Amino acid sequence: MHTYYRGPDALVTDEHFVRRGPAGRIVTIAELGEVRPARGRPLPLRPAAWLIIALLPAVVTAGTWAVFGVAAGYSTGALAVMVTALALAVARERAARGWELQATYRGEEIRLYESTDAMAFYRVMLALQEAVEDRAVHSPAAA
Repeated sequence: MHTYYRGPDALVTDEHFVRRGPAGRIVTIAELGEVRPARGRPLPLRPAAWLIIALLPAVVTAGTWAVFGVAAGYSTGALAVMVTALALAVARERAARGWELQATYRGEEIRLYESTDAMAFYRVMLALQEAVEDRAVHSPAAA
């Protein structure tokens, strides 16, 4: 048995792909079709983050309006809208968004592996692609 990758979350051999952990799964390499990377789904923003992003500019605007008057309040309000939009855009972009490996397995599309660690993901992907290619080259049907 040849091992292509051995890590804390996955094992790739010439016969099996083993996904370790709570979402564990064992897949036979011979039954895998195309393996391709895809961008993972972004995780939703935590409620506390939404609350801070929404309320902080409103509180600052109201305080400025009360202390410095209408003109300063309008200016601060416009700035608050721009800062809020920018904060939401940055928060969405920075949300933990990993990578996933999708594959065809027994004629069905599956999500085989996912990780937010780019280096681990890349290693697993290369090992899995190599195992699938080697299996295709060395299988009796290829001869």
